[in-house]
Amino acid sequence: MIELIRNCSHGSEIATYLVSEGGLSRHIIKVASTPAGIKNLKCEIKGWDWYQKARYQQDRDPVCRIIRDKNDYLKIRIEFIDGIKADYARGLEKNAAIIKKVFEHYCSIFPYYTDRLSPFHGDFSVDNVILNSGGIHIIDWEHFNPNGAPWGFDALYLLFETLYFGMRNRKRPSQNEINIISDSINFLNTNDRLDRQIMEHPLKFIRSFINDNSELWCEQLTAFPNKLPVLAFTDDQVALIDDMVFSNLKSDKA
Repeated sequence: MIELIRNCSHGSEIATYLVSEGGLSRHIIKVASTPAGIKNLKCEIKGWDWYQKARYQQDRDPVCRIIRDKNDYLKIRIEFIDGIKADYARGLEKNAAIIKKVFEHYCSIFPYYTDRLSPFHGDFSVDNVILNSGGIHIIDWEHFNPNGAPWGFDALYLLFETLYFGMRNRKRPSQNEINIISDSINFLNTNDRLDRQIMEHPLKFIRSFINDNSELWCEQLTAFPNKLPVLAFTDDQVALIDDMVFSNLKSDKA
């Protein structure tokens, strides 16, 4: 049985299918036939290759493999990873436990290079994380770049995207939400890996990096500006949230 689960959504030019074979095994098929879509799938292949080497045993079969690459058409197969996914719409407070596990996983997997850069996922959301008995598994590597962003960017992005959905129509976060953000940032900074500029203005840093490096998302940000929800925060909200977070961080040190 073949089930279409995504068809060129969020500005993507990739179709995604879930394939079940006799009820015994499942896998994901992704196909693209445009230059932009093919470029994203090639990033996905590289991302899975990097993540498999960092995350899984070296002797296992490839998680992601090419099925067909010919005549402006690329088709890949990705191993289906069973487990549970968090619901980003539930916000920070109800996702706090899984976010803590994700941050621990991020710090154990993503290397910190001497130029302060790190491999880049580009769509690091709780919706792209699966939790099962084997731990955390990150999926959907269509924007992977092996040396694309300052260390911590993806983790901070996940944090503020989850805050965005949790705030809904509220203009300001709750103190509990600010506490979760501050604790998460302190965890990232345990090894002094976050620059002071990022610590002082984490949400502004995320937005500025996206706006200054839109090419990392290819044409998707132009075609679908809402792809990255943190860009929907108003300037006033960004300043307010950053002030609240930094005040919390300073009080933690006092």
